[in-house]
Amino acid sequence: MFSLKNFKIGKPSSKDTFSLPKEGIIFLVMMFAFFIGAMMGQSNLLLLIFSMMAGAFVVNGSVGYNMLRKIQITRKIPNHVMVGCPVSIAITLRNNKRLFPSFLMGIKDTIRNRTELINGNVLFLHVPQNDERTTQYQLCPMRRGKYLFGPAQIFTRFPLGFVERGLLVDSPQEMVVYPRLGTLQSGWKRILRSSTHLTQQTRFRSGNMDDEFHHIREYRSGDDPRTIHWKTTARRNELMVREFRESRDRDLILFLDLWAPAKPSAQESIVVENAVSLIATMGVEQLQGSGETSMNVIIAGRTLASWSNQDNFNSMASFLNIMALVEPGDAQEFWDYWKDTLDHPPANCRFVMLTTRPAEQQTSGKFQQHLQKSWQVLDGFHFIETSPEKTAPFFQLH
Repeated sequence: MFSLKNFKIGKPSSKDTFSLPKEGIIFLVMMFAFFIGAMMGQSNLLLLIFSMMAGAFVVNGSVGYNMLRKIQITRKIPNHVMVGCPVSIAITLRNNKRLFPSFLMGIKDTIRNRTELINGNVLFLHVPQNDERTTQYQLCPMRRGKYLFGPAQIFTRFPLGFVERGLLVDSPQEMVVYPRLGTLQSGWKRILRSSTHLTQQTRFRSGNMDDEFHHIREYRSGDDPRTIHWKTTARRNELMVREFRESRDRDLILFLDLWAPAKPSAQESIVVENAVSLIATMGVEQLQGSGETSMNVIIAGRTLASWSNQDNFNSMASFLNIMALVEPGDAQEFWDYWKDTLDHPPANCRFVMLTTRPAEQQTSGKFQQHLQKSWQVLDGFHFIETSPEKTAPFFQLH
């Protein structure tokens, strides 16, 4: 499921860094103490000790600098992963020096998403000349969205640990984290069936896309005369009609009202993420078992976004990618789209609307008016409040 991609970190974007660890600061304090003592006491022995310590300090910095020369790293990450799924990020360090190996090379990788800053650290004990070594660190993303990798810092304190020399490398790369999926319980199928029965009626079958033929039964008052089956009527000497039932493979329109205030509370954020996981699960199940039917998804969050499996070749990946990147908000286009749908209701579709709005938001005049009209004009309409308490009877997160 996860395709991996390599990213080679090039030398032109690198930047040398220098820092003193705590041990290096203590070493410098001692070294200058010996120097001051040698000057004040005119002691050759203290001056000799200072010279030896200064030489060790310079050698440490020089060796560390040469360790970082002709070093190349490659990062291998998945294109995408699900929330909560641990993933291994492989880091390969190549030493292109002809004569000298590299020792104790550390790499600190930086990962950012919308709200977090994460560091991944690896250590290479020994990389021979003209050779490479690979290690990895584990990342378990707990938020959906886009994760940006880079910059990466290569550093070493070899050999004495008094000086840390580093190479800060620009390494832009990204990974998309899909929302967590769940399971639609049997209660959801019962809800869909009940909403379908409220609008089900006997229709004349005019083509392959109409309702499926169910059986032949006796004529009842109010039945459409066009559904009379004349051969059976003549044989049984009483009026018989063809009854149809709604096809299980009706087209599906999912409408997510991903409302949230400018600064959502923790509970409001939970409702938003539950809504995204729920509609993602509905979409995946529809794509896996819908056959020739179409699915349209409209998301009104910070902006209004739409998606259709008829317009996307790689439907599953493109759908989950959209769901990973949607952000909550209060898109004003929401009302225009809803009104247009009510004015031109789609035929032979199930229309499922999910909202993150609290009860007080749903009782506002415009929302309540549109909702009542939806029940009247949309065939197979179903409305869902996406708080975990309301969805618990038919939706369970993995």
